[in-house]
Amino acid sequence: MNEAKRLSSRNIDSRMNWPNAKKLLAAVIAWIWTILAGGGGLGLLILEGPWPPTNGWFALGSGLSACPLTARLVRRYTGFAASGFVRFAAAALFIIAGRAALAIEGQSFLPRPRITQADHWTCPIPVREVCWLLR
Repeated sequence: MNEAKRLSSRNIDSRMNWPNAKKLLAAVIAWIWTILAGGGGLGLLILEGPWPPTNGWFALGSGLSACPLTARLVRRYTGFAASGFVRFAAAALFIIAGRAALAIEGQSFLPRPRITQADHWTCPIPVREVCWLLR
């Protein structure tokens, strides 16, 4: 009887209350940001190289500062427990610092798409009229 009471729908529903739902949502967003920013920064470092320091380092730092695993390891080995807001602020400051460093280097503060010769659309079919219809 005790097992049935423990597994009842009332007890299961009481575990997922609003504070727990917010924590779960924050953890999911933190992992998504870790994968996108940290993975993108690492990809830039692999593709572009480590120099100049704006090539992915700031995005990688942003992803690592938002990572829940990093927060858990820091709390375990140093005893310092950073709140989610502090981790979010550090991740945002990393991105802002990276954009400011790009502005100092002479690039735009806001990202702009790079257009190269390979980005222009070329028609694989020699008939100009047919390609005009496909555009």
